[in-house]
Amino acid sequence: MKTQPTDRRRRLLRLTGLLTTALLVMIFLFSAQNAEDSTKISSGLLERIIQWFSPLVSRLAGREPEFAELELYLRKLGHFTEYALLGFFSGWHLSLIPRRSWGLWAFAFGSLYAATDELHQLLSAGRTASPVDVCIDASGVLAGLLLLLLIKRLRRFH
Repeated sequence: MKTQPTDRRRRLLRLTGLLTTALLVMIFLFSAQNAEDSTKISSGLLERIIQWFSPLVSRLAGREPEFAELELYLRKLGHFTEYALLGFFSGWHLSLIPRRSWGLWAFAFGSLYAATDELHQLLSAGRTASPVDVCIDASGVLAGLLLLLLIKRLRRFH
């Protein structure tokens, strides 16, 4: 016999569903940008981040990093982070629905979305698709799910 979700669970389901949907829309809109717009938006933000991190990177690397080199790593870190958030929120959402394999479903969903997102970029002027980006994105989904699992375990022992 199924039990009715509590008010708290219903609110969490709505919240996590909304956060997951917002991330999906944000990722979709980023991928729909043409290459020039995408570069313009990310370069401005990256310039500020690089200015802030440049002294630290210089000390660690023993040399002044080139903008293009740092830009590539920061863009990939951005991919990883947005998909880590997707893994975290979609996993949290699915974990609220009584099902044993919610983590597997969340990983499959996030990874499939990453693959379709790369194909979507092919439809945007000047953009390309990369299997490496799909792997980075899927790794982000996995990291988000692992963080969620860690938090859930810590809360049980609390």
